[in-house]
Formats: sequence, C-alpha cells, structure tokens
Amino acid sequence: MQTWETVETWWRHDPVWAGEETVRRCRAYLELNGQDMMRQKLGRAAYDAYCGARGWNSFDGKPLPKWPEVKPEIQEAWCIAAEAVVAAIERQDKDKLKKAL
Repeated sequence: MQTWETVETWWRHDPVWAGEETVRRCRAYLELNGQDMMRQKLGRAAYDAYCGARGWNSFDGKPLPKWPEVKPEIQEAWCIAAEAVVAAIERQDKDKLKKAL
C-alpha cells in the first residue's frame, strides 16, 4: 500500500512520470496536512528517543509501548513537547541572528 509519504517521495524524484495532476494533488495534500504530519513525526521522534534512552522501560521497569500503541492523548502530549522544543530552538536562532546583525 502506498502512503502519501511514499507518493510524495517518488513525485519529487520523477514528477514527469508521476503526472502533472498527481503532483498537483500531492502538493495540495501536503500543504494541508504537512504541518500535522511533521508534528506527528516530531512527537514520535521525541517519544522514541526517550524510550530508547530508558531501554524501552518505564520508571518502574514496565515495558513502554511502541508509538502506534500509545494512547492518543499521550501522543498529543509528546507532540506538544516536541513543538515546544522546536519553538525554543527557533527563538534561540532568531536571537543569534539579531545579535549578529
């Protein structure tokens, strides 16, 4: 099964083969959903990094679930945490740029 992510990858490499209409639809989809897709990727990356650092065990030694099995409200919390980190980095970069100018 092809996901939009895989479709997005192949049309970037061969947009002529993908067809103009397919490319247009993919771009429109990604513009509408890309932000949420990135948010989910960041949340998952943060969660996976935490779990990896903990040996995939919680504070009390119980195994931590893989991302697809994590409750939606917990996934949302990880996404919010990841967004906060990205925002902090962006603020820091803007401050450095202002100081450099």
